[in-house]
Amino acid sequence: MNNRDKKKLFCKNCGEIGHIYKKCTDPTTSFGIIALKIDSLDKFNDNIISSLKKKITSKVCDIISTPKTIPYDNLNIDTQSFCFYKNNIKFLLIRRKHTLGYLEFMRGRYQVDNEDGIIFLFQQMTKEEQEDISKKTFEQLWIELWENNNYSHENEYKISKDKFMKLKNKSRLEFYVNEVTPNFNTPEWGFPKGRRDKNKINESNLGCALREFEEETGFTKNDLIILDDKYTISEEFHGTNGVRYKHVYYLALTNTDKEPIIDENNHGQKNEIGGIGWFSHQESRDLIRPYHTERKKILDEIYMYIINKIICIRRDVK
Repeated sequence: MNNRDKKKLFCKNCGEIGHIYKKCTDPTTSFGIIALKIDSLDKFNDNIISSLKKKITSKVCDIISTPKTIPYDNLNIDTQSFCFYKNNIKFLLIRRKHTLGYLEFMRGRYQVDNEDGIIFLFQQMTKEEQEDISKKTFEQLWIELWENNNYSHENEYKISKDKFMKLKNKSRLEFYVNEVTPNFNTPEWGFPKGRRDKNKINESNLGCALREFEEETGFTKNDLIILDDKYTISEEFHGTNGVRYKHVYYLALTNTDKEPIIDENNHGQKNEIGGIGWFSHQESRDLIRPYHTERKKILDEIYMYIINKIICIRRDVK
């Protein structure tokens, strides 16, 4: 293939020109938005938010290099600011409707004779998911999992069902349900994100992040102020399924008082998201899984950057 032809190729994984998805050497890449809001009744709150939006937009690339300590120039004012705002900087998190272990099992991504591998999947599930597997037919589980989108996975249906029935007929399903203890009580919490739409032509990174954010949260792009559309924060890790992943995030402030909910009329959100809410820094840290050290680091860096900015701004508006 000559260079002219390569320039026509667009990778729907990394977003670069010159190769296609199957030839991409990057990790499986998703794009998302880390949305924040300043949630307080401080009389200076409006001034702080307004100043924050102006000052942070041109400096957002400094987040990673910002010292992770509070510069207490005026101990009384700065300590008061920190104590007041430390729990009022909120992050928007979503909880997946299903665990990765459940999704991998339902899609037949295991070997029937690999007991350790199946145990590993069941350890990732919630107890509710395990009990559903025990009590419901495969058809029920499949329809509930995919709802209106089940035809897009019909190629997996027969293979997955055959494996499921082999385990059930050998009474192995009951063994896994009764003997394997889940590691967590709920599916995973994280920031809204998703992969590029394969049906969209040359979808941009930011376009993907905004679309996924809207689909998963119910907020619109008009509810956000993207602080820097050229700067992103990334995390890379190996998933429990052994796959390399990369999550690329844009940072945004919200400009709405709309409360996040699971909209029963939003079938896409209802099918994928099990919970949503605003959480403080500490609450967010507690919800994120212990093994996601990079995600916790990103959370800490953004939090310390914002709290530093607030302290500096509050000195000026005092």
